[in-house]
Amino acid sequence: MADETPKPRTLVLARKEEYVKNPISLIDLLGPLSLAQQRIVMEILTKVQPHIKRYLDHLEERKENEQYQLFSDSDFEDNKISFEMPLSEVCHQASEYKELSSAAMMMSSIMAPAVKEDKHGNLVQSVRPLMTCWLPVAGKSQRRVGYMTVEIERSVADATFNMQRGFAEHIKRIVYMCKCSRTPVLYEYLTKKFMKDDTCEVSYEELRKLLGARTEVLEDTNTVDKEGEKIYNKVVTEKYTQYKDFKRRILEPVKKELDEFWYTRQGTDFTINYEPVYSPYGKGRPKAIRFMMVVDRPEAPSDENISPEVQKAIDLWAKFKNLAVKRVGLEQVEQWLKPAEIVSVSAKEVVFRVPSKTFATDFWVPNIYQPCLEDWNAVFGAALPHPVVE
Repeated sequence: MADETPKPRTLVLARKEEYVKNPISLIDLLGPLSLAQQRIVMEILTKVQPHIKRYLDHLEERKENEQYQLFSDSDFEDNKISFEMPLSEVCHQASEYKELSSAAMMMSSIMAPAVKEDKHGNLVQSVRPLMTCWLPVAGKSQRRVGYMTVEIERSVADATFNMQRGFAEHIKRIVYMCKCSRTPVLYEYLTKKFMKDDTCEVSYEELRKLLGARTEVLEDTNTVDKEGEKIYNKVVTEKYTQYKDFKRRILEPVKKELDEFWYTRQGTDFTINYEPVYSPYGKGRPKAIRFMMVVDRPEAPSDENISPEVQKAIDLWAKFKNLAVKRVGLEQVEQWLKPAEIVSVSAKEVVFRVPSKTFATDFWVPNIYQPCLEDWNAVFGAALPHPVVE
């Protein structure tokens, strides 16, 4: 009898991507985040990856009952660990600085469990702010110049970055591509599902929680139980309770963005189709959503008005990015292309607007243009994508 076990899908790009390991304890604490908040968290996690790698390597060698901390004493100064990140990583344009400021304030207001030893050597627990975000003063560093700094107290860092509960892996790049905050969440979730099969069903209630339509938070009642422990009430918030609203406000924007990435060859493995799955007793609220992976890129619909000239430009740009990755590496391509914006396309040319002449001469030309110039002319015989200054 033939083996009918589903064979794992070969999602080429997903297997090559840079994955960031995120401790489960941190995921549970954060809940739904805006894109700006996701970028802050992703930059923090990127800084923490060497610590996580050392921790996981040590797990294979450690002796029974041996304790191993993610962070060492040398990582802390004044009992805090600091992460410095360029504003260009989390704030691509000057107009986004206000949004970043609001996101940083919100991140600073999240409360997290903190555990430390008291003077008697006993472990004590409290609740402290998850982090403190320091941003440049308005008027000095609003145009992708300078850094933001995140500080986390040691007691919070040890409790929040707790690897004992395990971790989840996130594709770093997808967070920086998206305009919809729910797209990277669903794309990463389905990437793991589609490794086994090209269709999957997700519980409707699980999906609502995953995409932020249902949130659960603990509210302090300012009372304690008989043992002196604080009593919390679980507060549940529901949005878009009708499926038609959930579809219109959440699922369709995500699908539209994934479709755009797929049509324009921006480096995703797939786009999706989906349909509600109802119980046999009637429609009402779906019991699940069935997702179907789409890997065959169709021709653009006629109502999209994508001309053959524009399609050639899209293909040209895809070839250029592939060549740039081969010549200078994905990390540099992602770094130097982030601040650029397409202003015009033609059958043989893609023109970018970049933030300044300094960016063009100091970064674009030596890091992207010159390494690709020789191969590009030899292979494609067309004008290389080039920048113009704002």
